[in-house]
Amino acid sequence: MADPAADQGELLLQFPSEEFPAPSPFRVTVPAGWRAIPTGDAHLAVGMDAVVDRFRPNVVVRVHRLARTGDADVALDVMLTGDDDLPALEVLDDERREGGQAPARRRLMRYVGPENTALEARRLMIFVPVSEHFADVVSAVGTRSVGAPADVAAAVDAVVDSLAVGFA
Repeated sequence: MADPAADQGELLLQFPSEEFPAPSPFRVTVPAGWRAIPTGDAHLAVGMDAVVDRFRPNVVVRVHRLARTGDADVALDVMLTGDDDLPALEVLDDERREGGQAPARRRLMRYVGPENTALEARRLMIFVPVSEHFADVVSAVGTRSVGAPADVAAAVDAVVDSLAVGFA
């Protein structure tokens, strides 16, 4: 909450506060054989201990704060436009999810990553209304090489699909 400063008539603003809420809380479930990956550009990152087909399977979770100007589908569509910059992007599956915790979008895509490695990424984005002015989109992206065995792909997808938001 904004508090008037003593004698100047100024406001003291803080984060988090009613005007500037904290990012939406989230959690994921990670299997044995995975570990935290310290990074400065994500809220959470985890990866398998093992490198599989020249690539370490991983999941990265970010919380994106948006002005609440449209409905959930519009916000989720806007977030997906960033995927268009991926080299040789091919969308293999794209589904909208209604009900459950909140509106969500789940996508499977294939693209060319570092060192010309063919990668597949599973993205789950959940729309979280924060206030009348803001909404968060909590996004989990799990990436693995195209040649990864089915059990590795299933493990990456399971971590992404375990994303839960909005608990206290």
